[in-house]
Amino acid sequence: MKYSVPTNWQDELIDGLMPAEGSELYGKLNNDVIGGGRASALLPFVSEKTARRHINIAHQKGFRFNYLLNATCLGNSRYLESHGNKIKRLLNWLVSAGVDAVTVSSSSMVNLVRKYAPGLDIYVSVQENINNEFQIKHWDEIGVDKITLSVLDLNRNFALLRKIKGKTRCDLQLIANLKCLLGCHAYHCHGNLNAHSSQSGHRLKGYLIDYYTLKCNYIRFRNPEEFIKSPWIRPEDVHYYEEIGIHWLKLVGREMESGKIQQIFKAYKDRRYDGNLLDLFPGTEKKLVDFKKVARHFRYFFRPQHVNILKLSQVRNIFKEDGIYIDNRSLDGFLEYFWFEKCNLICGAQCEYCKKVTQKAIVIKQEYLKERIKNSETFLNSLINGSLFDGYC
Repeated sequence: MKYSVPTNWQDELIDGLMPAEGSELYGKLNNDVIGGGRASALLPFVSEKTARRHINIAHQKGFRFNYLLNATCLGNSRYLESHGNKIKRLLNWLVSAGVDAVTVSSSSMVNLVRKYAPGLDIYVSVQENINNEFQIKHWDEIGVDKITLSVLDLNRNFALLRKIKGKTRCDLQLIANLKCLLGCHAYHCHGNLNAHSSQSGHRLKGYLIDYYTLKCNYIRFRNPEEFIKSPWIRPEDVHYYEEIGIHWLKLVGREMESGKIQQIFKAYKDRRYDGNLLDLFPGTEKKLVDFKKVARHFRYFFRPQHVNILKLSQVRNIFKEDGIYIDNRSLDGFLEYFWFEKCNLICGAQCEYCKKVTQKAIVIKQEYLKERIKNSETFLNSLINGSLFDGYC
């Protein structure tokens, strides 16, 4: 198995990922003219000079580098001459910096890359939510080099994975450690929010209130079996995907400190992790923290002209999951139910497999759970009824 590994632009990260064995690093500047799938406020700042050096070090250690151009919405600015010129300059910089591939989420970006940076490989982002044969055929005929398939509904749909593998010229890739809700209804809206929150020319300059992550966390707190239903892939289960013929897994967490990214990569390389499964997912306690990032957070979020700062501060601990423990060892054999296609994907109505696994594998501190639910409800209500924006600071 080859891995697509997130970079936080810290050079010490790379040595802890050795040996590379055909894998690649991926990342992007914390904002650029196109934007991407993570808000600028959540990512470490990096200058073009530092990024260029980091890409060179990655090459020296045997990694390829994939730059993300995967914003789901450009707000029609793509068709302005001034914006088009900025995109051309970005593509020229990527080539000069030694980038090997770019990840896009629209066919128009494919055309731009081929025209202005024809030497780059082109991957299709998970943001496209590709989950059927027709979509795969479309992108394969365009001639892309790799497709990251939908993280919402394909990872455990082995019937479809078996059906589509071997019918494409390009590589297929799955995301292993993202805990999105199964079939998330807000996926595209969340993608648009992140796109505009990471675009250098957007009028809000990176400011955001991430309603969608807050709401998804609230849903998981109310229904802990959503942790199990989420289509992650355990390190111990990588072999199932190799048997089908999928040879790329993507790991997420560009905002995390180097030690955490290295720990996750090692778990998947070793194909075993003893402990809390949540350790392998991005989380607030794993974020890279330095003085510059604290200063940038202040710049992004201290907007008393937009929001009541005191009420906004209440959200700080809502994202934490320190009161939840998912025993990874108790999940041994978990995926066989899906491998033998016993799941009919009609959760709760005709299948309660994940509910039973939840009772066995998850331990939650009840006081913690009640507190998180209460705080989430309070904050979400203030966001919906507008009181979060009353009075300011």
